[in-house]
Amino acid sequence: MGILKKLFLFLVIFVILPTIASVVLLKFTATPLVNWILSQRVNAPAKVQKVDFNWTLTQLVMEKLLIENPQGFPKGPMLSLKRAKVDISPETYLTFKPYLKAEVQNFYFHFIRNSDNSTNLAVAFGLPYKKGEVAPLEFKLKEVNAKVSVNTLKEVKYEATGKFVGFANNAPFEVKGEGDLSNSTYPKTITDFVVYNWRIENNPILNNLAQILNRPDLKNLNLAKIEGRVATEGPWVIFKDRNTKAYLLNDKLFAEVLKGSKYNRETKALDIKLTLYLPARVDLEIYGTTENPRIKLLNPMQVQNLIKTFIGQPQNRANEEKATPQEEAPAKVLNKVKEQIQKPLEEMKEKLKGLENLFH
Repeated sequence: MGILKKLFLFLVIFVILPTIASVVLLKFTATPLVNWILSQRVNAPAKVQKVDFNWTLTQLVMEKLLIENPQGFPKGPMLSLKRAKVDISPETYLTFKPYLKAEVQNFYFHFIRNSDNSTNLAVAFGLPYKKGEVAPLEFKLKEVNAKVSVNTLKEVKYEATGKFVGFANNAPFEVKGEGDLSNSTYPKTITDFVVYNWRIENNPILNNLAQILNRPDLKNLNLAKIEGRVATEGPWVIFKDRNTKAYLLNDKLFAEVLKGSKYNRETKALDIKLTLYLPARVDLEIYGTTENPRIKLLNPMQVQNLIKTFIGQPQNRANEEKATPQEEAPAKVLNKVKEQIQKPLEEMKEKLKGLENLFH
């Protein structure tokens, strides 16, 4: 009995009490500790209002985190969230691998890229980036609510809803996917997405089509919905398994990005096959890079079909002479109409020829 008592006292004094003391210390110092870490690791004003653990260290709750934009960027919040809760499985402590579930409420992120290729995210967290001249870029994610399930980094599932703000948009979105994040450089993911009320302004391809086809509605286009599936494989973002579809109002199909199309995040290379449904179908291939995209018409006959659709076929006089009486009268009427509108028709024809040249 004496040995058992000594063993019990040893466990109480050197194991149980230090463990309880550590939990108490962590519980009551978590908030100032996290704020100290933020002040040391983030190159921008950062603060969290509350960080709390439960007594078994299986749940973490963080409330009202705010990180401001770093120096060199406009004043204002870069990242914030209302509340984040993480439930940690005891298996995490036994295997030293992440087994957890997380929920995030009202997440906000404001991304800014300056013309020298510096971003507020890279500067704030000391991430590497290459200096160079680029077009400035800015967008926001707001009102984001997300759920994440982690069964080690090889099995991660996620879903989120929120709004994308940028490029003249305030577009609600939904995403749901899964992936293997064990390789931080090239994570493998596959994600289904839906974006609502997407607005396209000042797109050079659509502007050319609007002018050539006399369709001013194409210059400022409102898409009711875009839905599809994308995967990340190495440096590639791939439109996977099914076509990504863009709809106008009343579920009218406007365009499809064909499955297998892809974009390289490192080289910016494009390999996109796209179908536009104007009144007449146009199949395109977009290649080159995002800085210097090239366009190829996959079916040159489609331009001729567009010409037929919008300005009709030129009359063949030999065929007119052989026309039957039933065909003769409509042909004469058509010729009289064409004589009156010959000039605008010729102008339209030249524009359509320009379209054909554009896509070669």
